[in-house]
Amino acid sequence: QVLGSKTPNANGTDEAGGSGPTKDNIYFGRLTTGMIKKKKGMGAKQQLAKVEGKRKELSDLRKEDAAKADMLEEKSKWNKALDLAKGEKVKDDPKLLRKTIRREEQQKKKSGREWTDRKKQVATQIKERVDKREANLKARVEAKKMKKQGKSKKSIQKVLLTAKKGASGKARPGFEGKSARK
Repeated sequence: QVLGSKTPNANGTDEAGGSGPTKDNIYFGRLTTGMIKKKKGMGAKQQLAKVEGKRKELSDLRKEDAAKADMLEEKSKWNKALDLAKGEKVKDDPKLLRKTIRREEQQKKKSGREWTDRKKQVATQIKERVDKREANLKARVEAKKMKKQGKSKKSIQKVLLTAKKGASGKARPGFEGKSARK
């Protein structure tokens, strides 16, 4: 309890003084400002199910009581018109909703394919880097052995150069014409 606070308890007396019922019950909280809460959007599948459910209910009601069904249909048309006048989007066309669902599923499939392609590409890049590193390490060990054996610097550099070029044997772009120097 905060000192000096006068919050009413269950008895109707204030907690701080305890001297009788409080006259002004003021609670601070959310005030209504007249702003309309934005409706949380449903997914296309949920909306389609809702629209089809309403359509089925209306057709069942039409079999039992046609006048009541007409009245309900008129009411839903007015609600739709009011929502459109408010600026809300009314998504009640089953054909368009099915089209949206199909488009979303195709997008999911496409992004899934792109993700698997990306994973494969990353795996191959890692494998290439590891292979290149292993080849460079082997070449360095080979060059060290050749140096201990007393081989010429030219032959040692040739071993190192072939390892740096990699399995393809191509130099970096822009350096195709240069030869190995001493």
